Amino acid sequence: MNCHKAEMMINDYLNETLSMSDLEAFIQHIRSCPACFEELETYVMIHYTLDVLDNDKVITETDFHKLLENDLARHEEEIANVKRRRRLFSFSIVLVEIIMVITLWLHYKGEPDKTLPQQIVTVMREESRFHWGPLS
Repeated sequence: MNCHKAEMMINDYLNETLSMSDLEAFIQHIRSCPACFEELETYVMIHYTLDVLDNDKVITETDFHKLLENDLARHEEEIANVKRRRRLFSFSIVLVEIIMVITLWLHYKGEPDKTLPQQIVTVMREESRFHWGPLS
């Protein structure tokens, strides 16, 4: 990502409307580019101050560098959690598929005349509550 693209994404970052992949690329750029980090810090200061004024809040934080660092860290943790959940889901799918294949193999190892697709259809018919018509 270049600086111009990162600057164009600042408002979306502040409004939390970036997709997870855009957010990850944006944070990577902000972390590696001191000029863009400083630009974002300025926008965070303005955004925070306007939010305080618009909502009649009391200013509780004046260290905007710390405020930005905490926000970036929160988003990085969210990204890491999403990645962990996706890996876990993928692993679970593969594990279920392996268990299904092993179960079919153990169930039909005594019927070598049937192909695996025929065995799968047979198991689905036996386990299903629905009536299956003849195979065409």
